[in-house]
This record gives sequence, structure tokens and C-alpha cells, in this order.
Amino acid sequence: MMGKDLTTKINKIYEHISNGNNEQWLSLNEVCDYSRLSPSTIRRAIQVGKLKASKTTGKYLFKRSWVDTFLGG
Repeated sequence: MMGKDLTTKINKIYEHISNGNNEQWLSLNEVCDYSRLSPSTIRRAIQVGKLKASKTTGKYLFKRSWVDTFLGG
């Protein structure tokens, strides 16, 4: 009986992760590598509102989907 409950819980966790709720966060350097743009270009895009970024941790963090939207993808 307990094995079935555990399997159900694991399946729910897997579904949650698979539905895109586990989106990857990128640092400024990772965005530069991914986009092949310079850090100053990325910072300028943030300042003018073209690229969304989070700075709650004291450094810029970007969801990959935000970067893809900025790049037109």
C-alpha cells in the first residue's frame, strides 16, 4: 500500500518538473555565452526594458525564456 502512495507522489513531482516549472536561470556571463553578446549590450538591453532580469540576489539572473524572447526566439 505504501509503495503505491510513494509512486503517486513521485509521479506528481515529475509532472510538476516536466511542465516547465523548473525553468533554468542564467547568470549574466551565461547569457553572454548563450547569446554571443557582450555584457554591456545585455546591461543596456535591461536598462531600456528590452530584456527582463531579476536582481533580487544582488546580481542579474535571467530565465532562459526571457533571453529567448529578447533574441526573437
